[in-house]
Amino acid sequence: MRFTFKSPLATFLKYKPGKFNFQLEQEIRSKLDSLPSVNKIYTNPDGSTRIPTDSEFKTIADLQNLYYKRNNSEWNFILPGIPKDQLQLFKDNSQDLTNLQFSTKKVGKIIDKIPYKDETTGELKWKIIRETEQAEGWEIPYYYIVLPIFIYVLYIKYTQQAKLREIDGPEWAEKELRLRAMEEYFHGDTGKAKEFLSNQGKSKKEIEDRDALVVARILAGDYDKLNELKKKQGIKLVQYNEDPVFKTN
Repeated sequence: MRFTFKSPLATFLKYKPGKFNFQLEQEIRSKLDSLPSVNKIYTNPDGSTRIPTDSEFKTIADLQNLYYKRNNSEWNFILPGIPKDQLQLFKDNSQDLTNLQFSTKKVGKIIDKIPYKDETTGELKWKIIRETEQAEGWEIPYYYIVLPIFIYVLYIKYTQQAKLREIDGPEWAEKELRLRAMEEYFHGDTGKAKEFLSNQGKSKKEIEDRDALVVARILAGDYDKLNELKKKQGIKLVQYNEDPVFKTN
């Protein structure tokens, strides 16, 4: 598995906030003011569910499209160059648009709201219809289906690797044996042995020839040492605080 690290500072420097559009904010305010009450557009004074008129639904749909066009970033309050009165308009619009419960583009636009009666409580509620089939309730399949499957696959991979280590011995044991064999080949010169075992700067053919020589050296006299290392793997894993490949005698 390959991991890449991205500096938070680099990400910050590459970030480009969307451009503030004052004319768009004015258009949004005009449509918001045309509604009877943004705070209670779906609620009657007595607390019961209110069904907006067709013209109000059209205005809400227009506002939703404008909402996706506007720059909703809080960077507008930080970046210089925007007059205070325009920022105040942006703030007021943001608060009112929140009451209309618009969602991000990834979730999908609300294309309809259908009132229905809850069979248990008898309360009148709203069923939200979005433009994407998977937009509503995607969190449940993810947390209860996708995520458990992902964790199960990781567990299987881990147990398979653990069984292989138990059967074949730890990876460090193989590296140690290869290093010992090459140290003997180079008459105790650890530096030459490590350089010989390194893949850096070697072609595929050179690596294959090198591995063939290492295997030959092990079969010539060090195979018993590998079995000995396997038997002692439990002790050795505790005793070694550094990678034995790079541990010098």
